[in-house]
Amino acid sequence: MKISNISFPHPVLGVADDVRGYYSPKLGVVMARDKITLSVEHCLSNKTLQKFISEKKAFFAVELNCPQTIYRTIEISHEANHMFEINASELRNIVKISMFIVANEDMPNYVAEEANKDYAGYEFEIGKGDVLAYGGDFGFIAGKTWASSIASISSIFDIQKSNKEDGPMSFCTSEEKIIIKLSKKDYENYAEISRAHQFYSVLHSSMALPALMYALTEIIEQKETLEENEDRNEGCEWKQILESRINNEENLKKIGWDKTKIPEIAQILLKNPVDRMFGSLHSTLYQ
Repeated sequence: MKISNISFPHPVLGVADDVRGYYSPKLGVVMARDKITLSVEHCLSNKTLQKFISEKKAFFAVELNCPQTIYRTIEISHEANHMFEINASELRNIVKISMFIVANEDMPNYVAEEANKDYAGYEFEIGKGDVLAYGGDFGFIAGKTWASSIASISSIFDIQKSNKEDGPMSFCTSEEKIIIKLSKKDYENYAEISRAHQFYSVLHSSMALPALMYALTEIIEQKETLEENEDRNEGCEWKQILESRINNEENLKKIGWDKTKIPEIAQILLKNPVDRMFGSLHSTLYQ
């Protein structure tokens, strides 16, 4: 369910400033070969809704949808710490998750005590299944365990030989991977040098780092031009992977989609390639 740009006939926590307080769930995902485990910490500060949940008049709802496999489920809980498993075979690529608090019974005289002044003194007729709070949308990539692995972010790159005999490298971001195109001369040198393991981090810094910075710039510029109601998770596989990483990993979530922080984001994703490059060069020179 898309919640942005939807108006409800009653106050809903998490929509504009309808109700004071917050409902801010935290999602954790652990992917194994046969199953995917999701853990949700339902962080809620609204006293009215806390009371409803403790009395089982309302519940936490986690709506999971996988467009590629057409799998959809809703998991409910009355506990703040909520864990459930999904068979890995049910999910592939983008998985979309939305969090809600939902009425578990009819409430003909519902009063949201923490509602803003526009709703003061009003009673509302709430039906079983109506949304009382919205906790936001989340997402992750399923079916590709390497997609969530920090060490294997280089798997989103593909190095190819261009038709040019000589000249600078270029990047293509319209494919499923980020394509790094090298001239014929550079590609021959790359093919030879890449066999030497000690130079891997040097190649990472000189090619993957600028390519990733270029790709991140493209994503952020697209975000700045997209309308709020457009789905930003659609697109090439490399974009989906970066979206999932930056939106779900704690050290990257703190930075967010800040254009001024692109070099920092890229280096975190590539596990500090500059530091590794100098370490590799030092050990090669002084071994």
